Amino acid sequence: MRRICALLLASLVLCSPSGARQKPPVPQQQPTPVPADWYPGRFCGTVVGVGPNGFVIKPTGWLKMLVLDHKPDGTPRERFYLQDNSKPPREFKFCAAPRVVQCGDHDVTAVQAGDFVSITCHLFKGAEFCNSVQIQRRWGGTVPMAAGDDTLEAKNRSSTRWNNEQRNEERAYALAGRVLRNLGR
Repeated sequence: MRRICALLLASLVLCSPSGARQKPPVPQQQPTPVPADWYPGRFCGTVVGVGPNGFVIKPTGWLKMLVLDHKPDGTPRERFYLQDNSKPPREFKFCAAPRVVQCGDHDVTAVQAGDFVSITCHLFKGAEFCNSVQIQRRWGGTVPMAAGDDTLEAKNRSSTRWNNEQRNEERAYALAGRVLRNLGR
Protein backbone atom coordinates (compact mmCIF):
# COMPACT_ATOMS: atom_id res chain seq x y z
CA MET A 1 0.00 0.00 0.00
CA ARG A 2 2.88 2.38 0.81
CA ARG A 3 4.39 1.75 -2.57
CA ILE A 4 1.14 2.57 -4.33
CA CYS A 5 0.78 5.83 -2.37
CA ALA A 6 4.38 6.80 -3.12
CA LEU A 7 3.84 6.04 -6.79
CA LEU A 8 0.66 8.15 -6.89
CA LEU A 9 2.38 11.08 -5.15
CA ALA A 10 5.32 10.88 -7.53
CA SER A 11 2.99 10.89 -10.54
CA LEU A 12 1.15 13.95 -9.18
CA VAL A 13 4.41 15.85 -8.83
CA LEU A 14 5.56 14.91 -12.31
CA CYS A 15 2.20 15.72 -13.92
CA SER A 16 1.46 18.92 -11.98
CA PRO A 17 -0.27 21.71 -13.90
CA SER A 18 2.50 24.16 -12.99
CA GLY A 19 5.01 21.92 -14.79
CA ALA A 20 2.76 21.77 -17.85
CA ARG A 21 2.73 25.56 -18.19
CA GLN A 22 6.50 25.95 -18.22
CA LYS A 23 7.97 26.73 -21.59
CA PRO A 24 10.77 24.53 -22.88
CA PRO A 25 14.19 26.22 -22.76
CA VAL A 26 15.09 28.17 -25.86
CA PRO A 27 18.24 26.77 -27.46
CA GLN A 28 21.13 29.24 -27.60
CA GLN A 29 22.18 30.20 -31.09
CA GLN A 30 25.84 29.64 -31.87
CA PRO A 31 27.69 32.61 -33.34
CA THR A 32 28.21 32.43 -37.08
CA PRO A 33 31.60 32.96 -38.74
CA VAL A 34 32.51 36.38 -40.06
CA PRO A 35 32.60 36.81 -43.85
CA ALA A 36 35.78 35.80 -45.66
CA ASP A 37 36.64 39.42 -46.54
CA TRP A 38 36.46 40.63 -42.89
CA TYR A 39 39.80 42.01 -41.64
CA PRO A 40 40.50 41.10 -37.98
CA GLY A 41 43.15 43.72 -37.12
CA ARG A 42 45.03 41.11 -35.04
CA PHE A 43 47.39 38.34 -36.05
CA CYS A 44 49.56 35.84 -34.21
CA GLY A 45 52.29 33.58 -35.45
CA THR A 46 55.98 32.78 -35.70
CA VAL A 47 58.34 35.30 -37.28
CA VAL A 48 60.11 33.67 -40.22
CA GLY A 49 61.92 36.73 -41.54
CA VAL A 50 62.85 40.23 -40.39
CA GLY A 51 63.86 43.04 -42.73
CA PRO A 52 64.53 46.77 -42.43
CA ASN A 53 60.94 47.68 -43.36
CA GLY A 54 58.94 44.85 -41.81
CA PHE A 55 58.73 41.17 -41.03
CA VAL A 56 57.11 38.00 -42.34
CA ILE A 57 54.93 35.96 -39.97
CA LYS A 58 53.71 32.40 -40.46
CA PRO A 59 50.29 31.96 -38.83
CA THR A 60 50.51 29.69 -35.77
CA GLY A 61 48.83 29.62 -32.41
CA TRP A 62 45.18 29.99 -31.59
CA LEU A 63 43.54 33.33 -32.33
CA LYS A 64 39.78 33.43 -31.90
CA MET A 65 37.79 36.65 -31.69
CA LEU A 66 34.14 37.20 -30.83
CA VAL A 67 32.75 40.01 -33.00
CA LEU A 68 29.71 41.87 -31.69
CA ASP A 69 27.94 44.04 -34.25
CA HIS A 70 24.47 44.83 -35.56
CA LYS A 71 22.48 43.55 -38.49
CA PRO A 72 21.19 46.11 -41.01
CA ASP A 73 17.84 46.15 -39.20
CA GLY A 74 19.58 47.11 -35.92
CA THR A 75 19.33 43.80 -34.04
CA PRO A 76 22.56 42.70 -32.35
CA ARG A 77 24.43 39.62 -33.51
CA GLU A 78 27.50 37.65 -32.51
CA ARG A 79 29.99 36.36 -35.04
CA PHE A 80 33.40 34.82 -34.57
CA TYR A 81 36.75 34.89 -36.31
CA LEU A 82 39.18 31.98 -36.10
CA GLN A 83 42.66 32.44 -37.58
CA ASP A 84 43.41 29.94 -40.35
CA ASN A 85 46.89 28.51 -39.66
CA SER A 86 47.03 26.64 -42.98
CA LYS A 87 47.56 29.87 -44.94
CA PRO A 88 51.02 30.95 -46.16
CA PRO A 89 53.17 33.47 -44.24
CA ARG A 90 52.16 37.12 -44.48
CA GLU A 91 54.33 40.22 -44.70
CA PHE A 92 53.69 43.16 -42.38
CA LYS A 93 55.37 46.54 -42.82
CA PHE A 94 56.39 48.76 -39.93
CA CYS A 95 54.29 51.87 -39.36
CA ALA A 96 55.94 55.27 -39.49
CA ALA A 97 53.98 56.06 -36.32
CA PRO A 98 55.58 55.68 -32.88
CA ARG A 99 57.23 52.27 -32.64
CA VAL A 100 55.87 51.43 -29.18
CA VAL A 101 52.15 52.00 -28.80
CA GLN A 102 51.26 51.06 -25.22
CA CYS A 103 52.55 49.45 -22.07
CA GLY A 104 53.27 45.74 -22.62
CA ASP A 105 54.18 46.11 -26.29
CA HIS A 106 57.68 45.56 -27.64
CA ASP A 107 59.73 47.74 -29.94
CA VAL A 108 59.76 46.26 -33.44
CA THR A 109 63.56 46.32 -33.41
CA ALA A 110 63.48 43.65 -30.65
CA VAL A 111 61.73 41.10 -32.90
CA GLN A 112 63.89 38.19 -34.10
CA ALA A 113 63.24 35.30 -36.44
CA GLY A 114 61.70 32.42 -34.50
CA ASP A 115 59.78 34.63 -32.03
CA PHE A 116 56.11 33.86 -31.44
CA VAL A 117 54.33 37.21 -31.65
CA SER A 118 50.87 38.70 -31.40
CA ILE A 119 50.38 41.90 -33.36
CA THR A 120 47.75 44.50 -34.09
CA CYS A 121 47.67 45.50 -37.73
CA HIS A 122 45.75 47.42 -40.35
CA LEU A 123 45.32 47.31 -44.10
CA PHE A 124 46.24 50.42 -46.11
CA LYS A 125 46.39 50.60 -49.91
CA GLY A 126 46.78 46.84 -50.25
CA ALA A 127 49.65 46.52 -47.74
CA GLU A 128 49.43 45.26 -44.17
CA PHE A 129 51.03 47.43 -41.51
CA CYS A 130 51.97 46.41 -37.96
CA ASN A 131 50.75 48.85 -35.29
CA SER A 132 52.08 47.08 -32.21
CA VAL A 133 53.83 43.82 -31.40
CA GLN A 134 53.96 41.61 -28.32
CA ILE A 135 56.70 39.00 -28.21
CA GLN A 136 55.18 36.05 -26.34
CA ARG A 137 57.82 33.34 -26.85
CA ARG A 138 61.49 33.30 -27.75
CA TRP A 139 62.57 29.66 -27.85
CA GLY A 140 65.99 29.06 -26.39
CA GLY A 141 66.12 32.59 -24.99
CA THR A 142 64.17 35.02 -22.89
CA VAL A 143 61.48 37.48 -23.94
CA PRO A 144 62.89 41.03 -23.68
CA MET A 145 61.34 43.65 -21.46
CA ALA A 146 58.40 45.47 -23.01
CA ALA A 147 57.57 49.15 -22.87
CA GLY A 148 56.71 50.16 -19.33
CA ASP A 149 58.13 46.98 -17.77
CA ASP A 150 61.03 48.88 -16.21
CA THR A 151 58.60 50.88 -14.03
CA LEU A 152 56.86 47.78 -12.63
CA GLU A 153 57.85 45.26 -9.99
CA ALA A 154 59.47 42.15 -11.45
CA LYS A 155 56.43 39.96 -10.70
CA ASN A 156 54.08 42.32 -12.58
CA ARG A 157 56.12 42.68 -15.78
CA SER A 158 54.73 41.26 -19.00
CA SER A 159 58.16 39.86 -19.87
CA THR A 160 58.22 37.97 -16.55
CA ARG A 161 54.82 36.45 -17.31
CA TRP A 162 55.82 35.37 -20.84
CA ASN A 163 59.18 33.97 -19.65
CA ASN A 164 57.47 31.98 -16.86
CA GLU A 165 54.96 30.51 -19.31
CA GLN A 166 57.74 29.68 -21.75
CA ARG A 167 59.82 28.01 -19.03
CA ASN A 168 56.84 25.92 -17.91
CA GLU A 169 56.11 24.83 -21.49
CA GLU A 170 59.74 23.88 -22.13
CA ARG A 171 59.79 21.86 -18.88
CA ALA A 172 56.57 20.10 -19.89
CA TYR A 173 58.04 19.23 -23.31
CA ALA A 174 61.19 17.86 -21.68
CA LEU A 175 59.15 15.82 -19.18
CA ALA A 176 56.92 14.44 -21.93
CA GLY A 177 60.01 13.41 -23.91
CA ARG A 178 61.48 11.58 -20.88
CA VAL A 179 58.18 9.81 -20.21
CA LEU A 180 57.86 8.70 -23.84
CA ARG A 181 61.46 7.45 -23.89
CA ASN A 182 60.84 5.47 -20.69
CA LEU A 183 57.65 3.97 -22.08
CA GLY A 184 59.57 2.77 -25.13
CA ARG A 185 61.98 0.70 -23.02
